Amino acid sequence: MNISEENLASELKNRNPIALEYAMNVYGKNVYTLVYRIIGGIGSREDIEECVSDAFITA
Repeated sequence: MNISEENLASELKNRNPIALEYAMNVYGKNVYTLVYRIIGGIGSREDIEECVSDAFITA
């Protein structure tokens, strides 16, 4: 099955690993940038990457 913007949420709910990969590819840079802006001044690069990973694991 192809993952798209329209079915991404439902596929994530169904725990489709391809949907998670799609979300990471499409939104990864944006999530990283947002986390960097929030904790970049107080956290290390590893902290930022861990936070981004946690966000996608939660998704």
